[in-house]
Amino acid sequence: MLRDCHTIIANAKNLCFGRTSEITVRSILDIFELNDSAPACRSLSITAKGSPQIVTNSLVSLIKKCTELEELRCNKLHELNHHLMNALLLISHKLKRVEIKDYMNYFSGQPTAQSKLRLIANLPCLRALALSDISDRMVQKIFECCPCIETLIAQHSFRVTDSSVKFIRQLNQLRFLQLDCTSISKKGILEVLNAPLGSRLQSLKLWINNVEDDYDNDHFLVQIVLSGRSLKELRLFGIDFTPKLSEMLGKIPSPALQVFCFGSQSRTPEAIFDEIRMVWPHVCVEVNSEPVPRDIGRG
Repeated sequence: MLRDCHTIIANAKNLCFGRTSEITVRSILDIFELNDSAPACRSLSITAKGSPQIVTNSLVSLIKKCTELEELRCNKLHELNHHLMNALLLISHKLKRVEIKDYMNYFSGQPTAQSKLRLIANLPCLRALALSDISDRMVQKIFECCPCIETLIAQHSFRVTDSSVKFIRQLNQLRFLQLDCTSISKKGILEVLNAPLGSRLQSLKLWINNVEDDYDNDHFLVQIVLSGRSLKELRLFGIDFTPKLSEMLGKIPSPALQVFCFGSQSRTPEAIFDEIRMVWPHVCVEVNSEPVPRDIGRG
């Protein structure tokens, strides 16, 4: 069926494939091989099907064919290694978005830290980056080598600690920040928002992995709202609140928030969410389900 769409696929600038299998990737490759000119694709998005898995060599061959590629999104792949990173290095000067996340095999299917660092160091035009298991050193490299970055997603990244705060604070173009299961403390999060970045950031998603019993979660949220003056979207997972929260929120100026989301794993009573909706009638308050992150990235 894909081959019947030969001309459309060969000339498409944006290609997005969901539940992609090895057969699909090989079919796209065949189409590109038959075409006389280079593929027009500038944006490629692939979400892998559970089984059979996509072979890395096929994906690497596909990327090498897309010499004009500016955006790559890869989700739920089983196998990712330095060969994929090396293929991206060939076009790194053009890449504006790289998203490689939700690995299906965290323990044996990840690119090495060194290959990630090498790629990050060669992305001068990068505007969006999403990677799993990044480290403080990688965050520093993003600060040093990616001056245009607007979106940063650190997924399942226990090696990102408070040492990264000083670098995140200085990402002057950053608008969207997602920190999932990092080791950054709540104090560190507030330091990020208290910088000039806090007045520019539009979206913040936090999955709080470290438990700090001595830190008042209600106060933490109030400080996020006060510091993140431009936040339109706030998503918090792995954190609980008390009934006093709605009263505290009612005493602060109405925020710019449009979406306020809690994870369904939170033990916060549903009644508190209803009270927040009454205090902030203009804000969409959601309670969303999201899978609990696997305990990875330690070492």
